[in-house]
Amino acid sequence: MTARFTSSNKFRGQVTGDFSIVCKLTGSFTAPDGRYLIDIMTTNQILTRAMYWIGVDLDGTLAVEDEWHGIEHIGVPIPRMVERVKALIAEGHDVRIFTARASRLQSDEEREIAIRCVEDWCETHLGKRLSVTNEKDQFLKYVFDDRSIAVECNTGNILSTWTIKPLPNEERECITKHGF
Repeated sequence: MTARFTSSNKFRGQVTGDFSIVCKLTGSFTAPDGRYLIDIMTTNQILTRAMYWIGVDLDGTLAVEDEWHGIEHIGVPIPRMVERVKALIAEGHDVRIFTARASRLQSDEEREIAIRCVEDWCETHLGKRLSVTNEKDQFLKYVFDDRSIAVECNTGNILSTWTIKPLPNEERECITKHGF
């Protein structure tokens, strides 16, 4: 994707790809379609709505997590989260499925099958194929996940009410026995 722009200080240029550019200006500019307002914060730092994304876990968050029936099985949708994700998409947010199903710990073939199944599930239940990943990067802004414990930025203060439960004896023994 390429967008031409004129900034508030009359700098002219173009932005290509994911809108990450290097420049030594301060100001802002908008793509001709008005969709992307990009603020140039400092040299090499650009904050843009077009760059950040929101991750949504699949199993247990967006779809009911039940017994494992294989990589191709995905549980039924959780209506409250489906509506939340549809609203985020409608507002123009870049929403991605953030799931261990896309892990590189499995074979490439299994990973491709898993990603295709998740994309198909999204198209069926969200009306749109969403990107699928298991990796976070500097542009990940928020994560919806049933296994997360929210921590206040730069403080270590826990914001959620979850508590970490002690491991069952058999899991603790397995970890001790195998060293992991």
